[in-house]
Amino acid sequence: MKSHRRKPDPRGEPDPLAESPTLAETRTQPGASTGGAASSRGLASEDELLPGARIGPYEIVERLGSGAMGHVFLVLDTVLRRTLALKVIRAGRLASEEERARFLREARSAARLRHPNIVSIHNLGYEDGHLFFTMDHVEGETLSGRLARGRLKTEEALRILSALADGVAYAHENGILHRDLKPSNVLLTSDGVPRLSDFGLAKAAGDEESLRLTGSYALLGTPAYMSPEQARGDVAKVDAASDVYALGVILYEMLSGDIPFHGEAPIAVLQKILTEEPPPLSRLVRRLDPEVEAICLKAMAARKEDRYASARELGEDLRRHREGHETRARPLSALGRLGKLYRRRRGAFWVAGAAVLVNAFYIVWLNTALARANRATVEAEDQRQAAAASRAELEEKVAELERRDTQSKARELAEVAAREGDAREAEEKFARALEMAEGPFEILRIQADYHRRHRRFDRAIEVYGEACRAGREGGVPGELLALVLFDLYWCHVDMKPTFPVQETPEMKAILEDLSRLDPENPLVLFARSQLAETIDEQIALLDRAILASDTPLWQAYAWRGELRSRLGRVDEALSDLDLAIREVPDEPLLMGFRGWIRIRRFEPKEAYADFDRALESLAADDANRAYLVIGRGLAAALQEKHDQAERDLMEGSRDRDTCEGLFSYLRVNYPEVCTFAIALLTQKIAVERDRGYLYGLRGMFHYVSARAARNDEEKKAGYRAALADFDEAARLSPPYETVLAPYVRVAREHAGR
Repeated sequence: MKSHRRKPDPRGEPDPLAESPTLAETRTQPGASTGGAASSRGLASEDELLPGARIGPYEIVERLGSGAMGHVFLVLDTVLRRTLALKVIRAGRLASEEERARFLREARSAARLRHPNIVSIHNLGYEDGHLFFTMDHVEGETLSGRLARGRLKTEEALRILSALADGVAYAHENGILHRDLKPSNVLLTSDGVPRLSDFGLAKAAGDEESLRLTGSYALLGTPAYMSPEQARGDVAKVDAASDVYALGVILYEMLSGDIPFHGEAPIAVLQKILTEEPPPLSRLVRRLDPEVEAICLKAMAARKEDRYASARELGEDLRRHREGHETRARPLSALGRLGKLYRRRRGAFWVAGAAVLVNAFYIVWLNTALARANRATVEAEDQRQAAAASRAELEEKVAELERRDTQSKARELAEVAAREGDAREAEEKFARALEMAEGPFEILRIQADYHRRHRRFDRAIEVYGEACRAGREGGVPGELLALVLFDLYWCHVDMKPTFPVQETPEMKAILEDLSRLDPENPLVLFARSQLAETIDEQIALLDRAILASDTPLWQAYAWRGELRSRLGRVDEALSDLDLAIREVPDEPLLMGFRGWIRIRRFEPKEAYADFDRALESLAADDANRAYLVIGRGLAAALQEKHDQAERDLMEGSRDRDTCEGLFSYLRVNYPEVCTFAIALLTQKIAVERDRGYLYGLRGMFHYVSARAARNDEEKKAGYRAALADFDEAARLSPPYETVLAPYVRVAREHAGR
């Protein structure tokens, strides 16, 4: 085109932008000089849209793709010097009035929307009989391109759909329905952020003109992603619920790698949409969380009233699931709730001997009040929608649910009052909750929870035991007993804030009870792994737990990583810890656990980062701080960060129980690490003779080696070596004299001095 001067349309048709003052301003202005490869007669065919050609101020770089309504090009805005995508109507000057109107509607619909998950429209133009608009150029790929390489991981699929649901909900709330949601209309940025494009079939809610435009072509859309109402051609009934259905199909495809319905012809696909149920995702995706499948199938329900009421509600359910809360799609059973809440526990799984080490000062408790309140809300709404129930029966059920909700709220208020220091109000609220409880099992359970939250562990254990006995005598379902048993187990752990935590016979008996409730439940398999006699048996049970779990069982990954580390399989151990941390990225003791594995791999820089990050999120008075501080000190020493190493090791050594337990654990489970550490420290001392902490550190390794010695002679030699190092550490750094005094007394007693 040699000029931007608008020429009369060769067919004598009116300017399609003339009736829109705002958009008319975007027409090419007369007299603007551009040059370019195309002739002044206009763009007669798509062949003219070659690299170097221009449409208005936009120079074509390359074609990006084509759709039913237009071609999309990568263009350079020669005025603002920015890269954009440009869509031009496919039929060019030969486009019918209806096609032009539909193209305009797409531009105008999308131009109304500004959302991080929707591609933004910049400019609408009309050049030599051709309609076009420009939009953001998204560097990346389409979701369909990503799916061509295989299905997505569950977490990635949920993240993408959650963002898409937000974008679709925003469009709906601004009066725009998409009506053609599918993976090829979803662009993924290089960072994996989804952005919705192609509003070619969009319509404004209640827009009669939109109905007129689609009425003669009622099956506009892509068959595989059509809702039943779209498949029937019932355009008047296509609404927000239809877009929700398409989002469900997209989720189904991301999870399984395939669309739910196939057919040799589009009509065969539509027939299946109208008459068949989609193949169960659980048959296609191994270990898929049933709740994820329930969310997907609710979005894809054949009846509109059975779907999510809005894209916003779908997005909220996805977020609830990802955060570990109950969803509207399928209220969890008691054991299901146990699994979900157990996965969300913040207790760490650091292992000593055959025991699982946990963050003993962090109180992990099962939030029955909130779970019941959420469940009651969902069940109440379901009951209200039950048309088959009589009014009297319905009112009775709703009243029962509201009563249960009141009970939960009473307990919740009691806990809030107690935290705020209002003991009198707390007791009153607690008494009210007790009055409304059902039977001795529930009353005892409430009492035990109350004692545990107030750190009266002895009393809590006693009452939990009474609750278990009452439950067995009263025929309470095993899954409810499992909830109490897990609480009882963790209550025992809370009473043992030492490193390491050794399981008592009572704790082992609890785990045995749990293993009898449901032998193949992943959490029970995990519990059984704690009782196995050999490492191989423990790993085998953990493998089964991981395979049986619908979602990543981070505790099992952490425990298996520890066992693999003991066997010298440190690469596999690190992989397990990475998987565990991916699920609970804010758990400080898991970060510390990985730090120790990285020290074994002689990766002090990475280990230091893990310990440092863990300590940032750990309370200053946490019982497990010492073993993280010692770990960071070791990593600092290996990097010759001497000042940091000395501060950390001195701080960690002050906690004798933790320090001695940690070094003993290393000596028993990783004897080669101790031998290597002594040799390495000896080399460093030869160079850095004035570093007291190096002597103190080597002395600790001699000390625990002496404790594990097989005969008296080796024991005495080890303690003597430890004493020599402790004395030198105290001489070079006087504060060590006090810090190391407890170890010196023990060493002298056994060294024969």
